Amino acid sequence: MRISLAIFVLCCLAACSTLKQPTHPQAKFDADSFLAMAQEQEAGGDLSAATQSYNHASELYSSFGSVEGKLSCMTGLARLALQEGNATEYSKAVTGMSRLVADIDQTLDYHLLLLKLYEQQTRKDYAGMSATAELREYFPLYAKLQISTIKLQADSYLGLSSSDMARELLKYGNEYRKQMKKLSWHNAALVSSAWHAVAYHYYLNKDYLKADRYIRDACEWDYRYANYPGLGHGYWLMGQIQAKGNNSTTALSNLRKAEIIFEALQDDTARRAVTSEIARLKGETP
Repeated sequence: MRISLAIFVLCCLAACSTLKQPTHPQAKFDADSFLAMAQEQEAGGDLSAATQSYNHASELYSSFGSVEGKLSCMTGLARLALQEGNATEYSKAVTGMSRLVADIDQTLDYHLLLLKLYEQQTRKDYAGMSATAELREYFPLYAKLQISTIKLQADSYLGLSSSDMARELLKYGNEYRKQMKKLSWHNAALVSSAWHAVAYHYYLNKDYLKADRYIRDACEWDYRYANYPGLGHGYWLMGQIQAKGNNSTTALSNLRKAEIIFEALQDDTARRAVTSEIARLKGETP
């Protein structure tokens, strides 16, 4: 019996020695999952569920002292407060974030920058977005990708964008795609948003061939990762691009796809805009 027990213990020790050592606690994987879920719920317009998921993820991140994760959740909750018109909760979130950044790690200030850019987006303050969207070397890649996307969108609207800016954004997007395979948490919508911004830049500059190429990439990506609001906006822009390229049949097909998606998402503002675009394409409006 003693020999058998000794062999058993040795086998257990051998088995344990071959186990891969964890790099993160299980709570981090759980928190990342809830953060991803919250962002999907927010994108889908389910603000109540998103609030619960952001709060739960924030508690999990707090349990092992992940300030960056907690700030990501606080940013999400602040965005929800803006969408719901709750100025008190928004101000509370900004104050809390500012204190964490100031007291713990000032290089995490990009969370506040991204939130400010979102607030400017809600007001369609393109000049403000263009001025605010400044990169710093220490920003992580995903922040650079978001900030560069917003910068290109704003500058395209203002007529200030350039092909160099588009190429730099594509570089960040490609780098992030490579990183996604290694990350326990990622946001695939960041890549499609970058392609969308590049497509919009080329659309406004009448390079419809390149615009069509990048919006197709964005739509394929949004379909693959179930980013349906992004897919709707992608088909909308694709339809406009194809209309400018005198391909009215394909343009109508994609505009109708966008209309169907926005109907399903109950996004009446976007649906009405697409319906008007369809009417113009058909010559049914002056």
